[in-house]
Amino acid sequence: MGLFTVALISCSKDDSPEPINEEEVITTMTVVLNPGNITLQSQDLDGDGPNPPSVTVSGN
Repeated sequence: MGLFTVALISCSKDDSPEPINEEEVITTMTVVLNPGNITLQSQDLDGDGPNPPSVTVSGN
């Protein structure tokens, strides 16, 4: 009876590895609005770094 108890305890869910959750850092986003050909662009080349993103607007 004692051997069965040990085997049951060793099969707990806590032994399973943590799933890997990789995240992607988006550094550039461009939006084009038609009609009018208005372009909105945001760039943050250092990702989560200390520099703020640059935002540009061009078009009519």
